[in-house]
Order: sequence, then C-alpha cells, then structure tokens
Amino acid sequence: MSKNKEEKLKVLSGFCSLNKVYGWCHNVWFNGLKMTYPLEFLLFTQYSTNHPKPRLFAKTIFSNKINREIGKLLEYHIEQEDVDYLNSILSQLEDRITQKKLQINN
Repeated sequence: MSKNKEEKLKVLSGFCSLNKVYGWCHNVWFNGLKMTYPLEFLLFTQYSTNHPKPRLFAKTIFSNKINREIGKLLEYHIEQEDVDYLNSILSQLEDRITQKKLQINN
C-alpha cells in the first residue's frame, strides 16, 4: 500500500470515529474518501451507529464497481481463461460467505 493511501485511510478512520463531521471542507474530504475507499469505510464503521445511510451507500458503490468491472470484461470476446477466472472469483466469494455463516453460528 502506498504511503499516500495509508495517510488517506488514517484520515478516513479518524473521520469515521467522529459522531459528526463538521465543516463544509471536512465533509467534502470525508465524502471523497468514502467514495474512493468504500470497503475501508465499511470496515471502520462496522461497530458504529453514526453512519447508517452512508454505509448503505458505500455498499451500493462497491457493488456497482464490481458489476461495472465484470461488465467491462464481458464486453470482450470470452475465452476459457475468462470463464475460469470469473468462476474462481465466484467460488472464493461463496467460500468466504460460508466461512462467515459458520463464524456467526459458532
């Protein structure tokens, strides 16, 4: 991870720890970081009740990004390598979901 990204994630983490972000400039900065790093935002706010609507928005942003990137790949001529790659991603996601469900049940 680049030093610049690390610094931005520290700032995002700091904003996420606040009950409310004050000031126009800080809000613009915070919103930009949430849009750029939606997964990290979800990680930093997972135990907080301060950001329910932005959390839903971050989930949507990330889902849309994944769908957009897969759509880009599917616009090209599909090869077996592409099928294998996308199936491996799907398999890894399914495995991770199974792990999460097991963690919750234990």
